[in-house]
Amino acid sequence: LPVEDYHLTHPPEGFDGTRVGEKFRDTPEAARITQLRGNSLTFDYGPWEGTVDLVFVDGGHDYTCGLADSRNALKLVRPGGWIFWDDFTPRWHGLVRGIAEATAGRDVAWLEGTSFAVLRC
Repeated sequence: LPVEDYHLTHPPEGFDGTRVGEKFRDTPEAARITQLRGNSLTFDYGPWEGTVDLVFVDGGHDYTCGLADSRNALKLVRPGGWIFWDDFTPRWHGLVRGIAEATAGRDVAWLEGTSFAVLRC
């Protein structure tokens, strides 16, 4: 989300939208990372379609967001790239259903012992 909308989520105490991505800011890898901020249901991902090496999806936890975020991730990732989804658990059944629908026929795998699902495209 944009920094100004981050308060609409349930962030941990003392954590705000300006801190998202802070672990990479002062690292050599920072020059290779583009952090996109926006509401995933309305954001225009067009300029980055087919160019992303790694898409990490950690958005809304309902069916609508799971479906839309997964469809966007599939458009963004380049051939040979990876998509990771967080919160791929029965607790978030709507999210999981949206992911499953968007990726039907693809080899999405759950990483045992984690809440992550992964797909190599």
